[in-house]
Amino acid sequence: MNNPKTVQALDAAHWQRQLEILIEKYQVPGAVFGILRSDTASGGTGQEERVVVGAGVTNINTGQPVTPDTLFQIGSITKTWTATLVLQLVAEGKLDLDAPIRDVLPDFTLSDESAAATITMRHLLTHTSGIDGDIFTDTGRGDDCVRKYVESLHSAAQLFTPGATWSYCNTGLVIAGRVVEVLREMTWDAALSKYILAPLSLKATTTLPEQTALHRFAVGHQNQNGTPVLTPTFLLPRSCGPAGLITAAADDVLSYARTFMPGGGQALLGADSLAAMLTPQVEMHHASQVADHMGIGWVLQSWGGVPTINHNGGTLGQNSMLRLFPEQGVVLFLAANGGEPQKLMRELFTEAAALLTGATMPAAFTPATDGDGSAFHEYEGFYEAAGVRIHIRAAGEATWHAAVMDTTGLFGEKEPDIFELAGSGPAGFGAAVPGTSDWAPLSFESLGDTRLLHFSGRSYPQIPTPN
Repeated sequence: MNNPKTVQALDAAHWQRQLEILIEKYQVPGAVFGILRSDTASGGTGQEERVVVGAGVTNINTGQPVTPDTLFQIGSITKTWTATLVLQLVAEGKLDLDAPIRDVLPDFTLSDESAAATITMRHLLTHTSGIDGDIFTDTGRGDDCVRKYVESLHSAAQLFTPGATWSYCNTGLVIAGRVVEVLREMTWDAALSKYILAPLSLKATTTLPEQTALHRFAVGHQNQNGTPVLTPTFLLPRSCGPAGLITAAADDVLSYARTFMPGGGQALLGADSLAAMLTPQVEMHHASQVADHMGIGWVLQSWGGVPTINHNGGTLGQNSMLRLFPEQGVVLFLAANGGEPQKLMRELFTEAAALLTGATMPAAFTPATDGDGSAFHEYEGFYEAAGVRIHIRAAGEATWHAAVMDTTGLFGEKEPDIFELAGSGPAGFGAAVPGTSDWAPLSFESLGDTRLLHFSGRSYPQIPTPN
């Protein structure tokens, strides 16, 4: 195990300067960065240090400054909160991770009856259910919105047989949230408040915009011809709450994350439940840049031999990144509202992890570029799942592109994003992210008669050429 070379007090002024410099470098309107360090992981007495810094603005139109207590949307980090609510039910004997969901939701229906009858909670929390994962149906603002969302899934496509492979699935976490509602006999929001927010005394964590409005909060921005503009929609539909609707201050996120590490103070889960949650369930190298394995709700990755627990979140113009280093008692959290947040994260987290934990952040993905592109001939065609259609096509004698069309409407009408493809074989394929120097991994998998494209954490089945 690597260890930091020295142990010294957290330097708030240093991280304030770094954040201010880096948000300008990466054209991020505003961001918060938080660090927590506890000595309990090394057998200490429970002493803890925290630093939270903010820089930039919450909204380019108002110019309101970001402060350390500004709330940001944490997006899919919410999934770990929902998974925690589920494992609390398991610990109480009210739910079996490996029993069919229909044991709790007898009317649960998908387009594939066999899948609907066999999908379990473990499938949902490990993203192996095979349900089309990016369904964002807005079923209104009422307390019945999650129930209505799950009822609307009767026509949801099945990408693969449950348990066959991995594909990021927002849909599955909303279903998990509905199970929580039924077993707790309250809304997901109320269960979150009673079983997580109240025990941890979290006062700056919200799920509804009228709650968020009582705090200083960030709004999302997107790039429009090189200029940041506000996103046309502030928040995802309430029906998608269990998959990504929490908005929170950095200090609350640090307090929540602290409970998943040794000596975490107020526990949300018992030792056995926590160990199960952080046990590898699915190998993920083929499908993700930020994971070696999927746990139950959490993502697991080694940083140069140092174990990390992590999750990212992305909403409408906002991004968040959470990394836990349990052996060193360190938590890092970053939230940003536009620009190039991934590059901001790489610089901040690389420096902080090396200084505080001795960990080395994995290198950014880069594909092999010595091939002539001929390998793509085998995979030419169309691939589609909810909201996205991808066309793998030749763009020249030895040049291949992926044209990615978003059809959800969440981000307004957009022309297809064009990714230049490179790689000399299935293990080395990559897609150049437009307008950046970054690469995203891309791979193909055959399951029976179905060919899947793994891209951006999702699986896309090949479809016939559209008319």
